[in-house]
Amino acid sequence: MALALAAAAARTPLIGIYPTMFPDYYEAYADWVAQAGGVSVVLPRNITAPSEVELVFQSINGLLIPGGESFVGNGTVDALIARVLRANLAEADYFPVWGTCLGFEYMVDILGGPGANEPRAPGDPIVPGFDAEGLPRPLHLTSAGAGSPPPPRPAGPPPP
Repeated sequence: MALALAAAAARTPLIGIYPTMFPDYYEAYADWVAQAGGVSVVLPRNITAPSEVELVFQSINGLLIPGGESFVGNGTVDALIARVLRANLAEADYFPVWGTCLGFEYMVDILGGPGANEPRAPGDPIVPGFDAEGLPRPLHLTSAGAGSPPPPRPAGPPPP
């Protein structure tokens, strides 16, 4: 928490990590965020009340949903994604979200609605049971990211 307060004082982006696995797993993600100049905090897994979701949302500058071995959601990630959508679409408040592996599947499932992870047509790229292990693909970042400022909202610690 002291780290989050220091990040707020320094205007460093505070990235909330949604907990999808065991605690040691997040160290790699925290290091990744730090390499980009940010600070991270693992979010509580059990918040769904609108006031709690809003408090967490107003306390962070971005959301990272890591991979994992199985679904561990309970509505928290759904509520956070819904709040992010409202910020990005209705409030014109840019709020970045990154999903890795299972985190990306969460986003597909939440944003795509019922059946999003089921084939909808022949050749549909989102197919249940697709195994991408051993199938690396490059991530091509553009120069536009370097000029993208963090949101101007104040950062602060999420609730314990």
